[in-house]
Amino acid sequence: MKMRAHAPMADALDASAPAQASGQSRGALFAYVIDSAVSVRRGESGMVPIVSFRERGKRDLIYNAAKHASHPAATVRVKAPDSATLERGPAIVIDRGAYGGEAVVPFTVGGAEIILGYAIELGVTVASATQHREETVKLWFRDSSLFIDVLHYATTTYEVTSQLAGAVEIVIEHPRSADAAFETAPEELALDLGRFRVGIAPRGKAHLAVVERTTLQRQQSVIGLSGHAIRAYLRDRLLTPETVAALEAIVAREAEIAALEADRRALDVERKAVRMRVDDAVKSLGALDATRDAALRARFVGQLDTSDTALAALDERERAMVERMATRKAEVDRAIQGLARAHAPLK
Repeated sequence: MKMRAHAPMADALDASAPAQASGQSRGALFAYVIDSAVSVRRGESGMVPIVSFRERGKRDLIYNAAKHASHPAATVRVKAPDSATLERGPAIVIDRGAYGGEAVVPFTVGGAEIILGYAIELGVTVASATQHREETVKLWFRDSSLFIDVLHYATTTYEVTSQLAGAVEIVIEHPRSADAAFETAPEELALDLGRFRVGIAPRGKAHLAVVERTTLQRQQSVIGLSGHAIRAYLRDRLLTPETVAALEAIVAREAEIAALEADRRALDVERKAVRMRVDDAVKSLGALDATRDAALRARFVGQLDTSDTALAALDERERAMVERMATRKAEVDRAIQGLARAHAPLK
């Protein structure tokens, strides 16, 4: 395959290798039929040109970081002939009447556009850096969860430096994430990337900022909210004052429940200590002589009575704690259920 040239070199190539086959579509397949017999002597091989077409291509410098990290590629954009399907294979590119380089033609159906990179332009250097920021745009409630709608912005800044004596334009191919939309309008939008054109003065510098926007949704338990986060949402006018008041009440009740749980754990430690004293007193009583150690026996019996009283008091305290925690948890559940119904966000 030969690309369009503007000098006799292209004419010489066309004349030296005329096409000797025609293409035929066969349903989902495509076949080439040799127009005349081809003879190859024993022990030798031959090449038969099957496609020859002349197409005026568009030359561009295209930067794609996945293909070359620092420099753009010299490319030519051509359209395959409508009557031919091109197999993958090498191509020679004639640029302004001279050898420009070699490219690989991908498998291409008839009439499709091909962009062929055939050389690296070392006179132009490209560097990039990406920054991220997020903006919370909406909050809403369902069951016991807070749903947070967030816009994520990724800004990639390209710095293009040219050492060339003349002005030049390059096309930057920026990959697009699956769920992202371009805030910066591309010159051309492909399936998975956008193309942006940048002009650079002779031996100059230029910058391009490409902004992508992605909509995200996060989920968080209402119970896990902090007072600081709630007040920040109010400041940003994402929640009504009534919703903030309800959330702060939930946070306060949850803090009380956590404190009651801590007190209950401390009560368990205290109860274990009392029971250990009871066990020690019972063992000591078993070792005493009923007649000779009456005074000591009375002391241990008194300790047992005191311990029984202490255990009863601890059990009563625990019952009160459990009741209070149940009350607070019921209040939290009712408040959470009422959030979605009674307190809608402003946005």
